[in-house]
Amino acid sequence: MKKYLFIGFICLTINAFAQLTTIKPKVASQSSREVIISKVDITDRETIIYMSYRLSPGVNGGLNMDIFGRGLFFDGNPTVRNQISINPASFLVDTKTGKKFAYISAENIPEKPNFQEVTEGRTYRFSVTYQRLDAGIEVFNLFEGNNNSKQRLQYWNFKGIEINNPLEEIPEIIADQKLPDIRPKNAPKAIKPSNLIVKGQLLDAKTEKPISGKIVYRFQEQGIDSVITDAVGNYSFTLLPNLYTYRVSAKGYLGTSEEIDLSKMKSGQFTQNIYLNRIESGETIPLENIKFEISKATLLPESYEELDKLVLMMKENPNMAIRLEGHTDNVGDASKNKSLSIDRVFGVRQYLIKKGIDGKRVQFVGYGGTKPVADNTTEAGRSQNRRVEFVILNN
Repeated sequence: MKKYLFIGFICLTINAFAQLTTIKPKVASQSSREVIISKVDITDRETIIYMSYRLSPGVNGGLNMDIFGRGLFFDGNPTVRNQISINPASFLVDTKTGKKFAYISAENIPEKPNFQEVTEGRTYRFSVTYQRLDAGIEVFNLFEGNNNSKQRLQYWNFKGIEINNPLEEIPEIIADQKLPDIRPKNAPKAIKPSNLIVKGQLLDAKTEKPISGKIVYRFQEQGIDSVITDAVGNYSFTLLPNLYTYRVSAKGYLGTSEEIDLSKMKSGQFTQNIYLNRIESGETIPLENIKFEISKATLLPESYEELDKLVLMMKENPNMAIRLEGHTDNVGDASKNKSLSIDRVFGVRQYLIKKGIDGKRVQFVGYGGTKPVADNTTEAGRSQNRRVEFVILNN
């Protein structure tokens, strides 16, 4: 059985940035009256827009063509399915400079081409995360796509969203004030670090043939950014020498992430090829760091990051179906252990569904302690046997 390690993003430094929040921001205009922006948060790395959607009875004569949504006729029957989803190609744009800020993720709403059906009179709340707006941008637009009256589709586009995001204040220095020189004698001058070019190629782990994909990298001073490889898998981006983490994804391949320490490099170029394993039916892949309450099926928060990576991989590969398999050690009653393993993988499945994965794509089974991978006579072995894995059924 091959094992693949999912390595999570690691917090690099403690950041004292104070989050900026705007409740019910003023909006100059919007393409749909069915959705409102309830709050905008500016964190140290991201812009998070909280929204709520409510389909009013009888909108457009029963046909709702709304933001991130689509209304469809089936077989000539004017029965309408009202659906919403978010286009990951959406972005924010500074109204003054035209600078764009890319989409990162969404909560409680699926990404296209997936969708969620909605019903009249019910309110749906969700959030969409983009790259952090630069300090000083206090009016921006949200652009999801070009609306076309011939399509049974309408995008959510907002113009003139006003928020609290001022430039950082610089303390005023009195010209006549003399400050003591606390530098040691003969101290060397501080050297400002130069940019470092990180480049390489994305390759198939087995064939070593180039593949095209997307690399999302996180760097403390520069926030989150992404780069798309060219047709032969080449990638390149520039950052200051420091710790950074990246996550790579490509259609038909298992995603991977890693932390790289480039803090000792002053400038120049760092080359690293990245290898991805193809998604193959029948592969069994362990989920690392999935934790539950002792003797219970309750997922602990430290499990979410790993599960979110599985969610992302399944969204990037919409035909992929899996079977979750739960295992315990052999301590205690065998029948209770089997029930516990079933309850735990069912909880994992529910988490995936909550994040927008169709339940039809996720089977589950619990084996209790019947399939150990290590010696149950030691605590280290028992810890290895308490695990959750998934088998790829089709891709």
